[in-house]
Amino acid sequence: MQPSFSRFLRTSFLATAIAFSLNSFALNDTTITKLKPIEIQSKTAIEIVNQLNQHHYRKQEFNDSLSSRFLDEYLKTLDASKTFFIASDIAEFDKYRKTFDDDFKAGKLNNGFSIYHRFGERFTARLTKVVAMLDDKNLVFTFDTDETFKADRKQENWALTSEDADKLWMQHIKASLLSSVLSGKSLEESRTTLRKRYATQLRYFKQQTSEEVFSLIMNSLTTLFDPHTNYLSPDNSENFATSMTNKFEGIGAELKVDEDYTKVARLIPGSPAEKQGQLKPNDKIVGVAQGEKGEFEDIIGWRLTDVVKKN
Repeated sequence: MQPSFSRFLRTSFLATAIAFSLNSFALNDTTITKLKPIEIQSKTAIEIVNQLNQHHYRKQEFNDSLSSRFLDEYLKTLDASKTFFIASDIAEFDKYRKTFDDDFKAGKLNNGFSIYHRFGERFTARLTKVVAMLDDKNLVFTFDTDETFKADRKQENWALTSEDADKLWMQHIKASLLSSVLSGKSLEESRTTLRKRYATQLRYFKQQTSEEVFSLIMNSLTTLFDPHTNYLSPDNSENFATSMTNKFEGIGAELKVDEDYTKVARLIPGSPAEKQGQLKPNDKIVGVAQGEKGEFEDIIGWRLTDVVKKN
């Protein structure tokens, strides 16, 4: 897939509806497959620990302190916006806080997978509920209430209860709709686009594999050593080579994730993106398209690995 550069630039500013089929995807089905680690992943975890211990320039002991930092990093990786887990989940996970160092040395991954499964339950239930709300024609969204919504929740706490999370998500939905309306779309168009966005996220999430969960766990560990040390999955070397560098080949834009958005971290010196001059660091990429006539696909809320696969 080689979209022209001018076509790519347009994705920084335009979002369009996605055309896809949900024939085999039941939105009211909140069940998810409980993914489990496999033997080769256990062996790989042991090897990664050994490599980090023996060869990484930044010497760090695999101890309770590193285990604690890993838990915080892993939770941030899964729920950076602090909108899916609730406080009781986080309190429950604290029992693992000082165990991951010993777990990884022994190749034990069950606790990391258990946390992911809880996230999957929360994520699936929440987005299923949000899609149903947006489908409900009797639910009218109004914007005449004086209320405040913090879009950046990095420094906020997780919601105390499911009811608190419901209120937070209602604000989040209203803020997204209002932003879309202010950009020129009608409320109905905004509602349709937002519904498709969350349905797509839900569909992609249900396609997760054990290897992807293992990658999340291992990369949450390796980033504690430095942000450029990553676990490279053998599943698809081309996709992972792109994912680990977070670049769009031929364009020269290095990407990062900020909340629900894919943003331009920097432009590669001498690349087409830098020479063209329109794309800038911190631009948000909200849609991608193939070729001159390809339809834009809304990518807000996508994981970075899924975004780069669209290159």
